[in-house]
Amino acid sequence: MGQCGGCSGQQKKRYKPCPLCHSMGESVHQLVVQPVVKEDIKPLIVEESYFVCSNRECDVIFFDEKETQMILMVDIDLQADFDAVTKIKNSCHQCSKGCHRR
Repeated sequence: MGQCGGCSGQQKKRYKPCPLCHSMGESVHQLVVQPVVKEDIKPLIVEESYFVCSNRECDVIFFDEKETQMILMVDIDLQADFDAVTKIKNSCHQCSKGCHRR
């Protein structure tokens, strides 16, 4: 598939320590966070960069750039396919057009 106007090659990953456990978290777009949180949390997800905590023992799953919002395990919809959403490697998260890079 072709690229949309928002896709300009490989998106660079950024890293930031989790505010709770201080393990390094990897950046993810809010479109990754939105489908896996409970319905009452969805309105709180803003167009911002989020990070996913790499420590499986930590209660924090996602946190925002400013560390003002932490999404905990209790905030995750356990019926959502969390692995499918967080393991997306080739999709463009710059837009909602669903374009894929080759």
